[in-house]
Amino acid sequence: MKAALYALIRRLAAFALLSACAEFLLPRGETRKYARFAAGLILLDAALSPLARFLGRI
Repeated sequence: MKAALYALIRRLAAFALLSACAEFLLPRGETRKYARFAAGLILLDAALSPLARFLGRI
């Protein structure tokens, strides 16, 4: 259980860091806004999918 939680936190931190780096490379304006929105949705999915799997087992 601890290892799975550690892996989840590590994966979320890595994705957040990657999306922040990608955001710096994008030009200002609409593109950056949509990229930030998409990255947020992916991060939310990555955070909630293990919880959904856990609740599905119960």
